[in-house]
Amino acid sequence: MGSPRMTSAQKEAEKISGLTFIERIGDVSFYRDAKGKQFQQLGCDEPFRVKDGKVAYKEMHKVNGVTIKYQLNGCNGFSLFKGRKLMEDNIWKFADATRIASELGWKSRPAV
Repeated sequence: MGSPRMTSAQKEAEKISGLTFIERIGDVSFYRDAKGKQFQQLGCDEPFRVKDGKVAYKEMHKVNGVTIKYQLNGCNGFSLFKGRKLMEDNIWKFADATRIASELGWKSRPAV
């Protein structure tokens, strides 16, 4: 099996920061530096370090009262929260997270 094709954003990340592309899962690209430290990149954002062993999130968007967050440990992708309650996780495409959040928001609305 051949190596995965890199997008222009991935090639740019390698050129600018000296990172080596590892793999792409959904909308997330993973890299490694010369010291073996892992980095991740969401879409065209700057690559940032994987937070090993820590549960930390980057808030991305809100849809119908559902908050889309990206888990910075590089293991669970996008997660959906209703308040503090985790509704879904392990979503790797932002478009899928937005669609699911929209559906969850509709389901949680009170009947009129």
